[in-house]
Amino acid sequence: MDEHETQRDQLRRIATRHQIARSSDAFFERTQSLAGLAVSAELRTAQVRNLETLAYSTDKVSDLLDSLKKLIGRSNPGQRWRYQNLGDHMLDALSDLRDDARKIVKVVGETYAPLPEDLERQLHLELCREYLKHFAAHYLYSRPEGR
Repeated sequence: MDEHETQRDQLRRIATRHQIARSSDAFFERTQSLAGLAVSAELRTAQVRNLETLAYSTDKVSDLLDSLKKLIGRSNPGQRWRYQNLGDHMLDALSDLRDDARKIVKVVGETYAPLPEDLERQLHLELCREYLKHFAAHYLYSRPEGR
């Protein structure tokens, strides 16, 4: 790899991080209502924190989605993750982030093609991490014992 390619890769990474940051800023408001619903559902703080921790320790979005499905499945009807379809809303939100990842790949690819083969997958996971980070922050802040 020559110096020009290294600079191009660095610029691509910066452009990608910028696009992730822009998306993350939009998640701030998108996660507030879901976190409020989680507080009403009386989710366990450990479940929210564990989901966030899993996001940062896994390399696969499917691990997050499977873990969330387990949490939903363990919840009684109308309670916790099944309260007003909270878990399903979260599953949809995390899955829909793949579209955001595609948009970022398109934007970055217009200037910095060719892109790494699995960039979309990596971005989807990074966006899930950002989304869950905001969700957890809103949840912890909104709990009655959180303030």
